[in-house]
Amino acid sequence: MTVLFHGHFALNRNYMSCILNPALDQSGVKDKQLARPFGYSAPFAAHYRSWLHKTGVIELGFPVTLTAMGAVVMEHDPKFESLLTQWFLHHELVRDPDRAEAWHIFANEFLPRQETFAKSELLDGLKHIALKDNSCKSMKRRIIES
Repeated sequence: MTVLFHGHFALNRNYMSCILNPALDQSGVKDKQLARPFGYSAPFAAHYRSWLHKTGVIELGFPVTLTAMGAVVMEHDPKFESLLTQWFLHHELVRDPDRAEAWHIFANEFLPRQETFAKSELLDGLKHIALKDNSCKSMKRRIIES
């Protein structure tokens, strides 16, 4: 089973805001153009748009559209620098299983039962939870593919 955690746990809020601001300012802009200032290609911007969706800041897809809470964050902290914004992003990341299924299960089901764990234990735990829970559609698909 492959679970994509996008590199590491720390959300790169600087990259997230630097992708989001031009996406909102330039109607019709695509990932290739959003990634260009960073020296990367389209998958880089798609990766950060995915984080923005999983953390409840934007709706999924194009054109990039803020959620109601995303609008509040952008009004008060457009560079995602405050601790309050950081707490909001992490809360939203684990709150909605439809947006971020693996993170939701990790924080709400797996982590409360563990004091410490190895990566293999996490993957086995996520696999076990996904196979017993009929609502884990995305994770089940990845288990079947692996």
